[in-house]
Amino acid sequence: MKPNRRVLLAYAVFFVGVISVLWGATPLHAQESPAVLGDLALVKYVCSGNVGNQGVLLPASCADANNPNGADVPVIAVNGAVSFVYRVSYTCPPGSICASLPPISVTIADNQLLGTTPTEFGPLLDGNGNGMLDANDSWLYKV
Repeated sequence: MKPNRRVLLAYAVFFVGVISVLWGATPLHAQESPAVLGDLALVKYVCSGNVGNQGVLLPASCADANNPNGADVPVIAVNGAVSFVYRVSYTCPPGSICASLPPISVTIADNQLLGTTPTEFGPLLDGNGNGMLDANDSWLYKV
């Protein structure tokens, strides 16, 4: 009886799979999953004066805008200069591989500052120094 080509092909595929496992090759179904978008968190700060256009530290003249009764809230004179700085933190769900984001791709819309668009201020934490917003990094944006 002549062997069936399909049966021979099935045995060949099985044999290659067994050899791959024995040699430590990663099967296709166990390879890394595609990157996902993690979670972005935002904290808004109010700062007395103009804090400039870029920096890598939260300016000392800034206080959490969500705590208007805090002891560190700056006094802004009538018609005085004021800046708002936003800290954007990026986290990744456990067991996930999160995509890196170009900082310029983050869009912040503030319903209290209509018609303004925050611009990139700088990295507060750029863990690997690659200039991208990666999981566990924090970047600053300013109005």
